[in-house]
Amino acid sequence: MTKLAITKLFACAALLTLATAPGHAAAVDGKKLHDTYCSKCHDSNVYTRKDHFVQSRAMLERQLGKCSHMIQHEFSPEENQALLKYLNDNFYKFP
Repeated sequence: MTKLAITKLFACAALLTLATAPGHAAAVDGKKLHDTYCSKCHDSNVYTRKDHFVQSRAMLERQLGKCSHMIQHEFSPEENQALLKYLNDNFYKFP
């Protein structure tokens, strides 16, 4: 094996290890993000009341952006997706 081939092999192994590491998945936990940021302003009743504002997944995404602005915290794309998934899976259940 050449030095270049060995270097490529180690680089691929390192990337694969990082991508599948347990800590990586745990770093983006929608419930934990919700409990840390969202629950500072409101409880889950805002999602379950009959007259809730959010009526679609697109509206949920826009609302999350507005909330992010209000709390002065910009979520990473991974955090944003984790929050959207958590909220939709547990409360809204949009297709």
